Amino acid sequence: MRRIVMFLAFGLLLGSDAFARQTVEAGDRVRVTLRNDPKPVVGTVTLRTAEGLVLTSQRGQDSIVLPLRAVERIDLSRGRSPTWSRALMGGALGGAIGALSGALVGPFVMNSECLTLRKTSNDLATCGRALFDGDQRAKAAMVGGIAGAIIGSFVALVTGTERWEEIIARPSPNGVTVGVSLRF
Repeated sequence: MRRIVMFLAFGLLLGSDAFARQTVEAGDRVRVTLRNDPKPVVGTVTLRTAEGLVLTSQRGQDSIVLPLRAVERIDLSRGRSPTWSRALMGGALGGAIGALSGALVGPFVMNSECLTLRKTSNDLATCGRALFDGDQRAKAAMVGGIAGAIIGSFVALVTGTERWEEIIARPSPNGVTVGVSLRF
C-alpha cells in the first residue's frame, strides 16, 4: 500500500507542469508582491540578474528594477482564461441592456415615418402611434435583447481572467530560493 501511494505521489509530481518552471525568465509576464508594498507590480521581465528583476510595466515602457531581497512573492502568468460563468453574466447584462434600449428606441428606429427628414402632419401622427404600439415595442426589445446577449457573451469570453501560477521567492544567503505551490 505504501508503495502505491508513493508511486501515485511521484506520478503527480512528474505530471505537473508547475515543476517545469521554477524560475522566471526574460519575456515572462509576472506579478510581484514586495514586502513593504501590498499592491503587486505587474509587468514583463526584461532582465533577470542575481540581485533582482527588471520589469517593463504593463502601462507603458517604464522599466522597474526590483531587488530580490525586497520580493515577497512572484506569480507567473499562464495567460487569459475565458470562463463560461463570465460569458453567462456578460450575456445576461448585455441582453438586459439590449432589451431596454430596444424597447425605448426600437419603435422609433423601426418606423420609416419617424426617420424621414421632411415630416408631414400625417407622418408625425403615424410616428406617434408607432411609438406607443406595444407589439412593435416588444419586437424591438426582443431583437435588442438577443443582439445584446450575443455581444455581451462575446466580450466576456474575449476579455477572460488572467491565470497566475504562484512562485514564492524567499531570500537566502546565496541569492534567492524559488519554490512552487500546487493546487489540487
